[in-house]
Amino acid sequence: MISFFTRKLGRLTFLIQRVMFNKTLLSILISCGTLTVAAQQTQQQLTDTTKAVELSESVIISIRAKDEIPITKFNLNRLQIQKAYYGADMPSLLQMAPSIHAYSDNGTGIGYSFFRLRGIDQTRINVTINGIPINDPQNQGVFFNNFADLASSASAIQIQRGVGTSTNGTASFGGSINIATQSISTKPGAEIHAGMGSFGSRRLTAEIQTGKIKDRWGAYIRLSNLATDGYRERSGSEIFSYLFSAARTTDKSTLRFNLWGGDAQSTLAYQGIDAATMRTNRKANPFTMNERDRFRQHFFQVQHLYNLNNRSGIQSSVYFVRGGAPQFQFYFPAIWGTPYSSFNMPNAIIGNDTFTTTNAMVSYKLNQFFYGAFTNYFYRTRNFDMDAGLHVNSFKSEHSMETQRMDVLPVNQQLPHRAYFNTGYKKEASAFVKINATISKHVQVFADVQVRAAFFTYEAKAMAISNTAFPVEDMNWLFLNPKLGINYRLNSYSSLYAMAGRTGREPTRFDYFQEDFARNAISQNAIKPEYVIDFEFGYRYKKGGLNAQINAYHMAFTNAILNTGKNNNFGAAITTNVNNSTRTGIELDVQWPIRKWVTLIHTSNVSRNNIKHITQYYNTPNFENVGFNFHNVQPALSPALILNQGVRVNPIAWLAVQAQVRHVSKQYIDNSNSKQAEIPSFTVVDASIELMLKKWLKRDISLVSRINNVLNATYTMWGNAAFGSNTATPNGAGDLMPAVTPLFFVAPPRNYFITLQWKL
Repeated sequence: MISFFTRKLGRLTFLIQRVMFNKTLLSILISCGTLTVAAQQTQQQLTDTTKAVELSESVIISIRAKDEIPITKFNLNRLQIQKAYYGADMPSLLQMAPSIHAYSDNGTGIGYSFFRLRGIDQTRINVTINGIPINDPQNQGVFFNNFADLASSASAIQIQRGVGTSTNGTASFGGSINIATQSISTKPGAEIHAGMGSFGSRRLTAEIQTGKIKDRWGAYIRLSNLATDGYRERSGSEIFSYLFSAARTTDKSTLRFNLWGGDAQSTLAYQGIDAATMRTNRKANPFTMNERDRFRQHFFQVQHLYNLNNRSGIQSSVYFVRGGAPQFQFYFPAIWGTPYSSFNMPNAIIGNDTFTTTNAMVSYKLNQFFYGAFTNYFYRTRNFDMDAGLHVNSFKSEHSMETQRMDVLPVNQQLPHRAYFNTGYKKEASAFVKINATISKHVQVFADVQVRAAFFTYEAKAMAISNTAFPVEDMNWLFLNPKLGINYRLNSYSSLYAMAGRTGREPTRFDYFQEDFARNAISQNAIKPEYVIDFEFGYRYKKGGLNAQINAYHMAFTNAILNTGKNNNFGAAITTNVNNSTRTGIELDVQWPIRKWVTLIHTSNVSRNNIKHITQYYNTPNFENVGFNFHNVQPALSPALILNQGVRVNPIAWLAVQAQVRHVSKQYIDNSNSKQAEIPSFTVVDASIELMLKKWLKRDISLVSRINNVLNATYTMWGNAAFGSNTATPNGAGDLMPAVTPLFFVAPPRNYFITLQWKL
């Protein structure tokens, strides 16, 4: 472990020295770049050379909500991010905010990590980085581990709950996450973060600021390596990531180029373990055959800002995203009975014996191209703001599966052997107008309307043995997403707000196929788009350091797309439309410095989430599906209470201590609300201790110790259903009764992560 850090640190220190002390070389590098990026700023920021040029954060001003806009939101600034982040990926950081619950496949937060907002999964949460949509256009998911350590380069994060303001990309159905990357400073500098912790977890990050070059140019660079062996068996991950940003400013314009991405390798651990296994081995992982994957994702962004005058301007951006999975190994044991035709092969005939199935290792591959552009016009006066924007993009994703290894190979077949190949195409166009007007001393009115169109087409290559080229209807959707709100200023430190909005969201490719390819002919009407009407009411208070917000919400869904109890070959939930469901709750967000050296931090959510009627499916002993009807049930994975209570104590200049108590109430892995499907509630305490060593070392060096699960609680973070475990078994009277075997994602016991931070 020590040698690992010694090698990495030596290389990064050499790089820092070369960049910081050879500006001529760097200026040549920047000048050769043909792509640059812009950020929207005020005229004062563009001409002020004594302050940091806050470029990135202002890039997303057209999609972020200002303080006075009646949108329910939570902001994290650069300092808050630095204090909370230690290497666990973005979901762990985001769960500081109200109504967010996060979990990790391997238990460490490094590698595959996910979150839900108000019980709504990530495919319904819009995520942008510097205005670029991050959600996969087809399946609308987000995988932060593909470009891990992004929080090291984040200057600001805004979490909007509910439908929020209009943004770029997939629908902001349950909320949105807007991330701005690090600003470019006028002064040179560098930082190194080297950390290690339990379960072989480690982090090495280097950041460089060049400062101003010839009063026009500037650049920021980050290189990162994160890795872990994982708490669970065979659940390690290693991710290399980077971010490079360069900008050129003039009196009226800014150009900027951003490049970031990563290469992530993980051993699979996305299935939980049942209760019996958990009692004997909490670290167990059902993937036992070295199943692993590798994903790469690279983002290229160019933006330009031109200030027309001191009130208005135009910012434009183009982007290109290259992604892919060169490896995703999955093991099919012979006992599953998967026929050779599923691998696009004939049965194996060896002598007089005919084999219809065998053990097989396959590799799923993904190859993606995503490009787009958006342009925004803004106009600002003292009492009136307007933003208008256009956004278009195009996405191509190639999906294939190859058989890599078989115990019994049919005659005349060679490995690797392709089982299928198909391509999905997704295009999108949207436009929005936002107006925020002050109509009196106390009243501000906000209006926002977006028109969004999406188009999907699909092509599949015909195979010799198995038919994977079923016809899929060309699909198109058109959504009108309006929002209207009012902010009433009670006095200089408090206000009331109310907002109502509606948005629609198209089904994903997976909602239609329930697989990596179409298993039958697909029509657009097979799954309907889902809609939500969102009502938000809130009170804000900000005075004397006390910053508090309380809000109530009611979200009414039509044709919500929820899981049915069925699973596909990967164990992923199959979905369908549900007519009526609601989510209603109260959220609280408080930061209160009760003393100069003591700050209380509280976020919480109390909710009632309801599905009026749903049919949940179970497997019979004959492997048929039978449906059971449930009424007025709590949606799956939607806890009714999430509570965070934290305290930060800074008694002396060189010491800061922070502790947080987190409570999550019981939830269910499916929509039956049966005791069998319950994930128990839990309470966990985390803490950190920061020592600022500058007084003694005469260097800006800090040592941060993070202790997770201080009280060594035994709990589970999350759960899903075992493949084939939703069963309907006969009772004594011959009637079928539903039963489910939940799989749990266990949390690790007390664990540690220690980070050395050095600002050069």
